[in-house]
Order: sequence, then C-alpha cells, then structure tokens
Amino acid sequence: MKRIMPYLLNLYSFLSNKYFLILVYLFLTSITAFNHELWRDEADVWLFARDTNFTGFFEYLSNSGHPGLWHLLLLPFAKLNFPNYTIQILHLSIAVASIYLLLSYSNFPKYIQILLVFNYYLLYEYAIVCRNYSIGVFLMFAIAALYPKRFERPILYGFLIFLLCNTNLYCSIISSGIALIYFLEMIQEKKLSKSILLGFCLTLVGAIVLLVQVFPNPESGEHKEIFASMRNSMAVPISIIYSFSPGALKINYQILPGFIIICLSLVVFFRTKIVFIFFVWSLSFLFLFYSFIYIRSYRHAGFVLFSFLFAYWIQAYYRSEENTFKEFAFKSVKDYLRKPLVLLNLFFVLSLLTSTKFAFQELRKDILFSYSNAKEMAEFMVANKYDSTKNTIVAHGADSGKTVLFYLKNTKEFYYPGIDSFGSYNHWDKKAWNSERIKLEEAFLIAKEKLKDRSDTLFLTGTPLSDTGKASELLYQTSKRNEFIKEEEYYLYRLNP
Repeated sequence: MKRIMPYLLNLYSFLSNKYFLILVYLFLTSITAFNHELWRDEADVWLFARDTNFTGFFEYLSNSGHPGLWHLLLLPFAKLNFPNYTIQILHLSIAVASIYLLLSYSNFPKYIQILLVFNYYLLYEYAIVCRNYSIGVFLMFAIAALYPKRFERPILYGFLIFLLCNTNLYCSIISSGIALIYFLEMIQEKKLSKSILLGFCLTLVGAIVLLVQVFPNPESGEHKEIFASMRNSMAVPISIIYSFSPGALKINYQILPGFIIICLSLVVFFRTKIVFIFFVWSLSFLFLFYSFIYIRSYRHAGFVLFSFLFAYWIQAYYRSEENTFKEFAFKSVKDYLRKPLVLLNLFFVLSLLTSTKFAFQELRKDILFSYSNAKEMAEFMVANKYDSTKNTIVAHGADSGKTVLFYLKNTKEFYYPGIDSFGSYNHWDKKAWNSERIKLEEAFLIAKEKLKDRSDTLFLTGTPLSDTGKASELLYQTSKRNEFIKEEEYYLYRLNP
C-alpha cells in the first residue's frame, strides 16, 4: 500500500488539476451543445437581436420582464449575420470562463470544486440551455474573485455589480444584496474616497438602468396577469429542492440536504454579520419573488444555490484565520458535531453528488434524444426547398413557430394569424399573448382568407389539423423522440387553393 500511495496521490493531483478539469468540462459540454436543439426561449432572443431596431429593443424588454445584457451581447453577432450557432459558442464560452474563475479563485476544498464543476447547473442547465442565466453566474463568480480587492479596485467592482444587476431578475436581487453589504462596509470602515463612492454609484446606476428596461408598460398588462395567477405557496420548498436536489422526484431522503444546508448556513454565516446580511437579504427576496411573481423550473430556482455559493465563497475572506474551508481534525463524533461548518460541507457534498448524477442523466438524454423537434422540421423544409422566398409560411403560434424559423436560412419571417402580420420574434405584448389563445381552426381560416391570393402557402402547427378535406395536405410530421419540450412537436401542411 505504501508503494502505490505516491502513484495514487499523483493520479489524484493530475485528475484534480484545474486545466484538466476545464478540458473535461469543455469536452462534455461541447458534445452536448452540438447535439442540443434550441427551443423557443433560446431562439427568441437571437431572432430579436437580429431583427429589432432601437425602439423595439426597449419595448421588447419592458414586455418580457428581462433586462437586456444578454440580448445586447448577441446583438452585433446577429446583426452581422453570424451563423445561428454563434449563440451556443458564446454561451458555452461564458460557462467555461465561470469554471475557470471557480477553480482559480474560490477557496473551497478541492473535492467540492470538482463536484461543483459537474454540478447540474454548471454542467448542464446554465451551460447548454442558452439563456441569460450563465452570464449572471459568470459575473457572480467574477465579483466573488475580486471581493478581497473590492476597495482597491472599486470602479471595476461597482461595474461588475452594475452588469450583474442587468442580466436577469434573480441576479438583480443578488446584486442588491452585494451592493448592500458593500455600502455597509463603506460606512462602517469609513472608506469614502472618490473612487469608492464612484464604484458604489455605479451599482445605483445599474439599478436605475434595470428599472428603465423592465418597468412594465400598459401593453404588458396581460403578462402581469399571468404572473399574478401563478402565485405559489410551495415556492420556497420547491426552490430549495430544485437548487440542492435537482432530479429528486419523490419526497424522500434526497430532498433533505437542501433544507439542512440552509439551516446550517444561517448558523455558520451568523458569525460573520456581513455575509449573514447578504445571505438573508438575497434568500428573502428570492423567496418572495418565487412565491408572488414567478417560478416554473430548475433554471429559475437555481439562484438559491448560487446565493449560497457566493456567501460560502466570501466567508473564507473574513474567516481565513480559522481555516474556514480546510479539513478539521477531530477526536470524536461529538467533536465533529460541534463544528457546523464540517456538517455544512458534509451535506453540501451529499447534495452535489445527487446533482452530479442528475447532470449526467440530462447530458445523456440531450445527446440521445431531441430537446425540441424544431430543428427536425426545419431540416425537412430546407431539404425539400420550402425554405425559399416563393413560399409563404404561416405559423399557428408565434411562440413555438419562431423556433423553426430560427433554423431556416432563407425565410426571415412567418405570417402569424393571431396578430395578422408577418414577424419573427415574440413581442410579449397583449396582442402577442392573445394570439397564443387563438384556436387552430380559426387560425387556419384566417390564413386561408388573408393569403388567398398567394400560391405555395404552408401552414405550420404544433397540433394536427382536423379534417379539412381538400383545403390542406399534410407534408410532414416530426417524429424524433422529444424528451424535453414536449409541446414543440410540429406538423407542416400545404394550403390548397
């Protein structure tokens, strides 16, 4: 055993090397991204960036409820007609940069770093699905990495908080907690130089810019009503389970680590009041947001985990003299139980093991099966030359139709009967919301009437038409096994004169 021990240690050192971990991470995510079919929420932002104008930029954001940093980042690539997979390359690059920051600057034990790299959110949800969440994670990690020098480089620190505030509303909440503890330390430690005050002012400007973007206008009233109807009394436990035990389908022991982690965190962080204030502030407002505004899936709930991670990360800065993240020596189980941080690490590892298992399940499923069948439909249309200027394509719903449009090369817009106009992305206003409620047969009749003078008209829908006699002909029905966005199955008809 003594002879092989050095070899085992060398092997562990090699496998835990940050550059090796980054390469493994890049390999796994690249394969998955290559096989990942984008769905409507991913496609919509690219089409918006490609087709919007200056006025439309702010109208879209106020209706959608999202700040526009991710949209702004995509804008030059989409406007310059880069290939649509650019969105995946850019998104994956941000995810890899986040892993680099985690492995280079966090003070977590190596085994926790490794498990975090292959955590569900970092390996799959916020790496593969191209939304505005990955950029938020990157900025949180960048702020945590800069945290020890926040008063030495206050303008950069304030600017990062400014950017974080404008990624998504969950990160806006977390950024407010970061700005709050920055302000409290400024006052407590009397750090009031011009550069520090300017850095803090940047965080306030970030909040103002956020409000300008997402403050709802009268046309977004329907959107607000839908959110109001989704108030959820179970939002808090759901968000904790989703964050710390993704993939747990039953009420069993697997859901317990998250609740224990939250309780132990409050005990551990209480010793450092600044960290405690941030954690309680962020959790409280996230829970309020989830309960009264919106929570639907893992991607929304994951920021409970990342609030914890940020607090856990900066805790090391304040309590480094106690070897916060080092291994503890203990003589007995009783001694072990007296150290809440050791217990926190233990339950966090159990949580990460569950999360890692689920991450690889989802990677496998995304590689083997379809995320959305929009790409399959688009490939059929391109192969059969339906993606041409001579064809007029009608989509029953703008929300699902745009996903097929994203994959087409020549067709830049569909006709949407519900809003009686041509377009690409969803405007998220009252008219767009109402158009999603229009019945299939009614949309079919509108298309027949409005486009009766056009030949070569195609009708795209997510559900099959009832018997229309000779008025239509089914050209194609998607058939790939769809394991994610079940409603993005497609049927393509030709409208006969």
